[in-house]
Amino acid sequence: MESQEKQDTLLALRGGLQGRMALSFDMLENTLEVLQGRLDDADQEDVAALLAAAREELQDLRRLSRHTVHAACLGLTEPELYPMELAGTLREMCDFCSRDLQELGSGIEIRLTCEPGVQILPTMGDARLVARITGNLLSNAIEAGAKRICLHLFADKLVYSDDGCGMPQDAAELLSNGVSAARLEQCGATGLREIRRCAEAMGWQICARQGQGTQLEFTLPPCTVDIGSLLLESDNWYAGRSREVLHGELVHGLRACRQ
Repeated sequence: MESQEKQDTLLALRGGLQGRMALSFDMLENTLEVLQGRLDDADQEDVAALLAAAREELQDLRRLSRHTVHAACLGLTEPELYPMELAGTLREMCDFCSRDLQELGSGIEIRLTCEPGVQILPTMGDARLVARITGNLLSNAIEAGAKRICLHLFADKLVYSDDGCGMPQDAAELLSNGVSAARLEQCGATGLREIRRCAEAMGWQICARQGQGTQLEFTLPPCTVDIGSLLLESDNWYAGRSREVLHGELVHGLRACRQ
């Protein structure tokens, strides 16, 4: 009973923090929109440019707040993992992100491939954590100049690769071993930390390989329920907050790549 009360308290804390931050960001965004609407573009081009830059910075702060709240609360409770169908979840995720990138005017290719016989892969996990891992991977890849991103699913592991500029050694050490270097402490590296924390929460082990582009290998835990009783959790997984997280990460990666 005490454990359940503690978990309920922490969940309420996370919800409260997210709600307060979201309200503040929404108010700031509304203020910028009102100011922009009152400008005469012909006479106030410089001010309009400053407001546009402020709006982009606001989007970055909103993303950072999501990372901060999630990182602060993720390790405080044991996640309630449930049986999910990972291949279908990733397939829907790749389709959504590909469409989103097209609408954003990007020609970046994202594809999921599976080993023969792995069209369906039951495992224990949480689609929201999978979305956070994948969103950060895509954001980092796009920022690193990747044009082709591939997720390849085996029976017991997920291999991620892209053709970007590659991952620095200290970043690979953080993902593989949790070792944080001084450079990463200075720049925050919130996306890398979220990838590792979400993977740990689901029992995924990470191995980051050095070389051209980026390649990560996630070793997946086995499904602990009988497949005959498996409730497939892939339909509409990307709705709501998961979709918002993915879209935000794609927008952040594209903006950072263009700077």
